[in-house]
This record gives sequence, structure tokens and C-alpha cells, in this order.
Amino acid sequence: MPVYADLINFAQAAKGLDSRNKLKLILFAAGVKPNAHVVLRIDAKNLDEKHHFEKHLLDASILFQVSRAKGYEEISAVRKNKVVWTQAGIWFGYDLFRDLGSLAKFRQYVKLIGKQKHEKADAIGAGLYGYPACCTREYTKGHDVAYIQEHHSYHDYYAKLFEADRKFPFVFHYVCSQHCAATSRLNALYKRVVKRFARKFFNRYTEKKSYNATLIVDAESDVLDSKGKTIWPVRSAHDYSLITQKPLDAHYYLLNHFTHWSLQRGTVLDAKVTIQYDYADVALGDVVDVLPEPVHQRKFLMMGRGY
Repeated sequence: MPVYADLINFAQAAKGLDSRNKLKLILFAAGVKPNAHVVLRIDAKNLDEKHHFEKHLLDASILFQVSRAKGYEEISAVRKNKVVWTQAGIWFGYDLFRDLGSLAKFRQYVKLIGKQKHEKADAIGAGLYGYPACCTREYTKGHDVAYIQEHHSYHDYYAKLFEADRKFPFVFHYVCSQHCAATSRLNALYKRVVKRFARKFFNRYTEKKSYNATLIVDAESDVLDSKGKTIWPVRSAHDYSLITQKPLDAHYYLLNHFTHWSLQRGTVLDAKVTIQYDYADVALGDVVDVLPEPVHQRKFLMMGRGY
């Protein structure tokens, strides 16, 4: 497969691509990811990037579909327990295809998702995006809440997600096991390719940055049944979202934190935050304050896991 150097250079420099979308575009442009979905954000600082991106795609004769413009929000302020979200810009979703056959399969994939035929859709999606069959089978089973409840404790379910983020930071799929050989090979391949063709991005992506911060405990992750009740009323671990009380590098963050400790929502703690790849490790310190439960003003978006 050809390597699109101009597209890789665009991915490394683009302000409207976060790290995961840069990674996906680089791997697609380097010829190792068969197809890709990439989100490009546009604000006042990068108004020309949509034009430049599409020009690179057209110059390379890459098939693509682009979504309509949609707005996105970011945290603009944290005032005690009030988390303020404001409109930050718009985003476009790009589906990139290797050939016409992939485009046809994608259209079939979308139709099956609309009909909630998850098993067939996931099988097609795995082929489209290069995901291991074993991981896809486990992902498909996870559409059934009863299966999750029967086969996973709260601890095991969220520990698995937490550990996969750290062990396989170059892949995008739901990992069936920490011992998955197919995922390990794919992660190693992607790492080699990025290091070879996009060294600037590789250095930024793998760099560790540490901050001293104060964090507010927000909601706890959960899986709910059809009645809106947790499937794990008893749990020995917790997966919380933590909000940075002040900006880090000019941005507020929502961070996932997996722990055996039970934390009251609204608790403010000192912490050391270490960011690498697309996740943050949090070492919590002393309690600074206890606020009323956080209130989010306007809809918010959270960085997370998934395809």
C-alpha cells in the first residue's frame, strides 16, 4: 500500500486533531490501517484545516465521506462545584476508505447498526478497521448487559479497560484479554510504523508530562440494566471521573481514575497527574475540601474508550 507523506505531515501538524485522531490518520496514511474514522475539530484558530485536509485527500485520490458540522463543548471554568461548558467550535467526522469495496462494506455496516444487528455489523466493522476476530467476538457479547453481569465483576470489567489503555496504547479496539496475542502484535506494528513515519508525533505521544493539581471527584462509571439500575450493587473497586479544578496547559480535563477506594462525589484532593499517550495516571494525595456534588452547566463530552 502507498504511504501518503503529505497526509502524515498534515496529521502531525493539525490543531484540529487530538492525539487519537492523529494516530488513526497516520496509520491509515502509512498503509497499515485499512480504513479509518477521523474527527476534525474546527475553531477560530484553524479555520483553514478542513480545506487543507480535504485537498490532501483529493490529491491522494482517497475515497472519503464527511459528516455535517456538529458543535462541541469544552470546560471553560470551574467555580466551586459548578463546571461550566461552553461552545468551543464545530467538528466533522471523516470516513476514509482504501477502495470502493471498503466503502460498500461500510454502507452495509451502517445499515446493520441501524437495525441493531450487532453481531453482523461488528464482524464487518472488524474487517473494515483491522480489529482481531477474538476481540470483536468479546465486544459483540458486551452488547448484552446480562452477559456482562454474568461474566464480569465491577472490578474485573473496569480493571480490564484500565489495563488495556496502558498495555496497548497504539490500538483502538476493545481488547478481549490482556494476553491477546493478536492485539499485542498489532500494537507493536503500529508503534513501529508511527516511530518510522511520524517521529515528531511519536515523541509527543510517548512523552510523559507530570503536573501537581487539585481534582474534584465527579461521577462513577457504571453499567445499568433496562430499569436503570446498576448491575453491580456490591463492588470492591471504583472507576471515577475526576475534574481538574484549574487548567493544565490551558485546558481543563476530565480524567478516568480506577481505584479500590470509595470517594465521595464533590471531594477535592491534591494529586499528581502524569499524562502519557492518551491517558492519565493519577496519584491522589490529601483531601483539600468537600464541595456539594458537581453540577455541569450545559452538555459535556468526555474523552473515553471505544472504536
